[in-house]
Amino acid sequence: MQKMCEFFVTKYTIHDINVILKEIQFSTLFFTTKECAMNKNRQETLKKAALKYRESLRKSLERRLEVARASGNESLIRQLEAEANYLHMN
Repeated sequence: MQKMCEFFVTKYTIHDINVILKEIQFSTLFFTTKECAMNKNRQETLKKAALKYRESLRKSLERRLEVARASGNESLIRQLEAEANYLHMN
């Protein structure tokens, strides 16, 4: 699982992940029972990876904000807060 997550993180952007999550939610494809189970497993894996990636982004952003605040770098604080707003993580 760790290797897949590393691959996922380096390959996709947050926009790609949001698109994938929407496709999973609104999927209307029809499969045989076996295909449906395989597709469901794939969707769950992608969803977990996307959520883990987003959580990693959030934690990283929080750490960067803490350091910027501790050092009193107002310009960096504003930039990181703008990044948080852009990623809808505030």
